[in-house]
Amino acid sequence: MAEVRHKKGEKIERVNLSEKQLKSRKARNIAIALCLAAFVGVFYVATVVKFGPAIMQNRGFNQ
Repeated sequence: MAEVRHKKGEKIERVNLSEKQLKSRKARNIAIALCLAAFVGVFYVATVVKFGPAIMQNRGFNQ
């Protein structure tokens, strides 16, 4: 562990991650980002399906 001094002079211990841990963290972050994007996509599609053409009609785009 490496020690670093904080602005106020306090010592903070930092953990130095190995290459394997950094790679694992990056893969986990990508997986979380993809899951979040899929979750947002599901809500978007569900909203469009639920409201359907009513969204456009309420906005003045009557056809």
